[in-house]
Amino acid sequence: MSSTSYSLDGYQDDAAPTYEESLDTSQFDYREEKKELSHPASSFSLGKQLAEVRARRIEDMLETYVNPLVFSLGQTGLYENTFLLVPSNVTALQTSSMSTKAKILGFPDGSPARLIWLIEKMAPPSPLSIATSSLQRLVKEEASYHRELQQQEQRVQRLEAETGPDEDGNREYALNQERRAVEETKAVLPTLKPKVSAALQKLEALLVEEGQKGDQSNVEQINAAKDAVAQAKTALREVS
Repeated sequence: MSSTSYSLDGYQDDAAPTYEESLDTSQFDYREEKKELSHPASSFSLGKQLAEVRARRIEDMLETYVNPLVFSLGQTGLYENTFLLVPSNVTALQTSSMSTKAKILGFPDGSPARLIWLIEKMAPPSPLSIATSSLQRLVKEEASYHRELQQQEQRVQRLEAETGPDEDGNREYALNQERRAVEETKAVLPTLKPKVSAALQKLEALLVEEGQKGDQSNVEQINAAKDAVAQAKTALREVS
C-alpha cells in the first residue's frame, strides 16, 4: 500500500513508495536513472561557455594586434605576412625556410595563446613587372602634365577676361606667372612621348619572351602588362 504526502500549500506531492514497491524492480526505468546521474546538460553548457570565452579572447587578440599590422604592412607591399595562434607555452618556432623569420608577439599574462608572426620577404620583382610599372608611371606622368596644362590655360583665360581695375598690378603679375607656367609645361610634354614609346617597346618585347615560357609563364603579370600596353597606346594616340 502506498502512502500519500501533501505539501503545505494543499497540492498533492508525488506518492512515496512502500517497502514492497521499492523492492519491485520491474517498474524501474534504468535509462531514466542514468540520464539523471550523468547531467549532460550541465556539462554541455559549461563547455559551450568556455568555448565562447576562448573565441572572444582570440577575436580580441586579432582585432588588437593582427588587423593593424596587416593593414600597415599591406600598404607597403614589401612583405607577405602569416600569423599563427599557438599555445601560450610555445617560446620558439622552427621554420623550414631560411628566408623566413619568426617573431613572437607578446600578450598580457594569462592569455590562452601566443601570436606567431612570420615575416617572409617577397621574391624580387621580375623584369616584366618592373617594365610594366615603369610604363604605367610614365603614362600617369604624361596624363598629369596634360591635365596641368589644361588647368593653367584655363587660369590664363580667366585672368585675361577680367576687365576691372588693376591698381596694384596683382592681376598682371599673376597672368605673367601663369603664362610662364604654361610655357614650362609645354616644354616638358614633348620629352615624355619618346619615353613612353621606348618603355612600350621594351614591355612588348618582354611580353613576347614571357609568353614563350608556356606553362612557366606568369599569367597575372602578363595580364597586367597587356593592360599597361593598351593604356600606353591610347595615351600616345591622344597626344599625336
